[in-house]
Amino acid sequence: ENGYHIAFVTWSAIIGLLGNCGNMLYTFGYSNDTIRKYWRAIFVLVVFQFLLGGIIDTYFGQHAGESPFVVDAITWIIGFIIFFPSLMANFMIGYKRTSEHLENRSFKSV
Repeated sequence: ENGYHIAFVTWSAIIGLLGNCGNMLYTFGYSNDTIRKYWRAIFVLVVFQFLLGGIIDTYFGQHAGESPFVVDAITWIIGFIIFFPSLMANFMIGYKRTSEHLENRSFKSV
């Protein structure tokens, strides 16, 4: 209904699934050298998809051109703020040792 090509929809779904898998890996503190090696590339794809999705929606979405660019930019910034924890979790998997990070948090679960 939104008119996007099936390739873009499939790409978005796959990258979204990988991002969610990264969130789960981070949540459970599971990371090893192999996952970390691959997640460096996956993190770049997740960020690229986030940016690409914003650009595609702004210029080619169902309601493209109906709102001023400033409104679109503010909406994208709000989306970035909302998704920042998810992006950060995916970053931590690729570039930090998540189990060590989780052990050193300032709050502990009871």
